[in-house]
Amino acid sequence: MKKQVPHLAHWDAFTAMTENDRLIVCESFFADADPSSMLNTISEPVYSDKRIRQPIVRRSWLKSRANSDHTLRDREDFVAVD
Repeated sequence: MKKQVPHLAHWDAFTAMTENDRLIVCESFFADADPSSMLNTISEPVYSDKRIRQPIVRRSWLKSRANSDHTLRDREDFVAVD
């Protein structure tokens, strides 16, 4: 099933075109005289295997937000959270 979903991002207004609940393309707002070329790049990364699928945080931050060990940045593993 195809759908058109109006959306607004910080760089432009657009309509997300979906098919079977999958983003296909983003079309610029019809009245935009100078639409952002960034709209052409939105749909591909949505399904990238590089995309983080759920929120994650550093393990020490999850244990104690106030006393998180900042020296572990870039060396500590991450934990998925709801």
